[in-house]
Amino acid sequence: MNESNEIKEFDILGHKVRLTESSTDINPDEVIKLLKAEIDSITNHSSNLDRSKTILLASLKLAADNVRLKKECKEQINSFESSINKAMEFINKFKVVEDNSTIVN
Repeated sequence: MNESNEIKEFDILGHKVRLTESSTDINPDEVIKLLKAEIDSITNHSSNLDRSKTILLASLKLAADNVRLKKECKEQINSFESSINKAMEFINKFKVVEDNSTIVN
C-alpha cells in the first residue's frame, strides 16, 4: 500500500480499531487523540462506567459537537450570504443611479 492509504491500528480501551489514513481526510491520529481525550474526561467524572458505555458516551458527545458545529457553520454561511446580497443590492442601486444621471452644462 502507498503512504496515502496507510492503515493504522489503535487500541481504544481494549478494542482494536483500524483506520485508513488518506491524504484527503483528517489524520486518524488526530481523531483518536480527540476520542481518547473525551474518554479520559468521562472516566474522570464517572470512573464506574464500563468500557463500552464510556466509549459510547464519548462518541455521542463528539457526534453532538459535530452536529452543533455544522449547524453553526450553516448559520454563519447564511448570515454571510445575506450580507453579500444586501451589499450587492446597495451596489446595484448605486450603479442604476449613476447610469441614470445626466451631466448638465
